[in-house]
Amino acid sequence: HNASLHTNIQPMIFYYSPENAGQLYLRTAPGQTQAAIAGLEKNISRLDPDYALNYAFLDQQYEALYESEIRTGQLADIFAILAIIISCLGLLGLAIFNTHRRVKEIGVRKVLGASVMQIAGLLSREFILLVIVAFVIGLPVARYLVFSWLEQFTYHTEIGWAIFALAGIGAVALALMTVGFLGVRAAVANPVDSLRSE
Repeated sequence: HNASLHTNIQPMIFYYSPENAGQLYLRTAPGQTQAAIAGLEKNISRLDPDYALNYAFLDQQYEALYESEIRTGQLADIFAILAIIISCLGLLGLAIFNTHRRVKEIGVRKVLGASVMQIAGLLSREFILLVIVAFVIGLPVARYLVFSWLEQFTYHTEIGWAIFALAGIGAVALALMTVGFLGVRAAVANPVDSLRSE
């Protein structure tokens, strides 16, 4: 590959012609790049004092081929973090509202012998179900977008279902951490405080 992975590998012929050489590729030892450039400038100025050495680094040239992908990836990271924070705040707000609405029910269940895990599970169940439904709805859209982006490249990797399953498990785990904390806190509260007005 001497071009972007967006394009096919083009036919190329290599032949030996020292009188037509216009470029020189050098691999330097690690940490010796500046010394190699200085030595090259010294030797070229000795051979041809009027020649100005113009050099570039191959890794930077390849990086420039994928500048838009790098920028898109950085923006995707920022927006993904923002989306996760906003969704966790929304989920937390819904969980607080739901817990506050069911304070008396939680107190009665606790008095009747429900364990902390049963009460926390009861409060978390509907939110986990909502997250799973959202994942199932969003999965085809995410798969379509990822695969259509990969199709822009002539040579690309394949993304298996394990990545999408891992994303779903991560979403459920994040929802459990967000809502579960409130469920446990409500479950360990003294039922006398919630039932006092009855």
